[in-house]
Amino acid sequence: MSFSKKQKLKLEEQKNKVQYYLNKWKFKLLLNHWTFHIEYKDKLEPVCKEVSEYVVDMTCDPCWFYKDAYIDVSLGELLNDSDDQIEANIVHELLHCYISPLWEIILEAKKVPSDSRKHMEHCITGLSNVFMADERERRNLIND
Repeated sequence: MSFSKKQKLKLEEQKNKVQYYLNKWKFKLLLNHWTFHIEYKDKLEPVCKEVSEYVVDMTCDPCWFYKDAYIDVSLGELLNDSDDQIEANIVHELLHCYISPLWEIILEAKKVPSDSRKHMEHCITGLSNVFMADERERRNLIND
């Protein structure tokens, strides 16, 4: 994927926001002892067919035992994301760090239900929405 000069400048701004929100939320979510690696890719594919109807902005591959996680970010999606979307996506991906031990158990089971990833994503999205609603409320109190 090729980007214009203007788009490249915008992407640099957006990458800085990704890093800013990652730093902000890893402390808020008590994940500051984790190591996070960010990789930017042209496009991300859904990790499984159960969630393939969603546009994938970011993915997180956490290893809870080593407290290490890789976050992939889609440049194509990042270009058009608002600050709020970037922040919400970061919160969502960081929450995967807490769910990862349970997800490993599910994957090790002899028969993994076909919709288990969809259920996990639903739970993480719900938790992320709660955190973001609280964050928006705090911002409104500060701005009033």
